[in-house]
Amino acid sequence: MIRCCVVTLVTFLTLTSPGFARSVLIQERPQTIIELWVTGDDGVTQRFREGYEADLESAGFVLAMGGQARVANTLVVEVPTNLRFDRIGSRYRVKFTLEFAAPSGQLIGKSKGACWDEELAVCIKRAVAQTKTAAAKLHRRRSNKALQLTAR
Repeated sequence: MIRCCVVTLVTFLTLTSPGFARSVLIQERPQTIIELWVTGDDGVTQRFREGYEADLESAGFVLAMGGQARVANTLVVEVPTNLRFDRIGSRYRVKFTLEFAAPSGQLIGKSKGACWDEELAVCIKRAVAQTKTAAAKLHRRRSNKALQLTAR
């Protein structure tokens, strides 16, 4: 089940002095839908994808289902190549690249990270943190566009 585009408005009353109340309106951001594309087919890349998907859902993101139309709060995330790894002594250093795009396909940013093969969860946590940053950038762009349209 996909939960998206839900906006909740909540009003809080804050008493600042006797007989005076100030009203503050807080708007909750809609959930970000992640459309994930992973090019790599090797074992390390697939382990990364599985862990990344699980951690994205735990972080509150919604994964797009196949064939689902992109909506304004969709962040397109691509792992454009297999994860790379370099042998350093008896260990392997794993390197990943993520590309983030708006629903229109416009590039929002790229990020990279690295970790040891036996600590792939470290790479996954970095990737989720980078995804949160890209999602915030996507929402800021949407908010700025909405403000520009209302100012006209």
